[in-house]
Amino acid sequence: MGEAHRSEEWFGLEHGKYTAELGRTLRRRMESTGREDLQVFFDHGKDGESQRVVPYFENYGLSTSLAFVDLAVVNKNTKSVLVLCEVEEEGGNPKKVIGDCMNLFVSDRVRIGRVDYSINNAHFLLGTKVGIKGKGGEKVKSLEARIPLLIKDDSKRGIKLEFVTAPDCKELISVLDAKICGIVNIRIKGNARLDTPASRPVS
Repeated sequence: MGEAHRSEEWFGLEHGKYTAELGRTLRRRMESTGREDLQVFFDHGKDGESQRVVPYFENYGLSTSLAFVDLAVVNKNTKSVLVLCEVEEEGGNPKKVIGDCMNLFVSDRVRIGRVDYSINNAHFLLGTKVGIKGKGGEKVKSLEARIPLLIKDDSKRGIKLEFVTAPDCKELISVLDAKICGIVNIRIKGNARLDTPASRPVS
């Protein structure tokens, strides 16, 4: 067993377990619908499964690259990002939530592997576990309304920000799955609650 894996078990975490599950689910959906224009990249998967989504500003390099984003859905043909998603499985305090958002709005584009993708007009979903009965969700929702007011228009670049909260991680990734599929126009079959594409968030 590797040191990193032992460390995660020591702290009682399987860090990114649900994020990887969401990524695998979305990847299967894209493949099963024949959407060859779409590709899903996600972190926290098994060896050979993950691909880092690296936001950066100006010219890519050590001094201009920012914190990795958990998941991205891209259009391979246009080299553009359709969805960026952060999943805060351990809950999101205000500092973490604000940091996730600023990380994106400070960047100019993202690099995945050796390919650069535009983030103009992308949807940014920030999924946060908020505890039993949604405790803490009110603060997260207040930040969702507040943060866009502080971002300059030229930094927004048409990016649509939406926060998603749920009391546990399984429900959280289920809702994120439905919303992402709605954004990229893939219908989820066999579940009445998720069978309608999600409405697009307002800029």
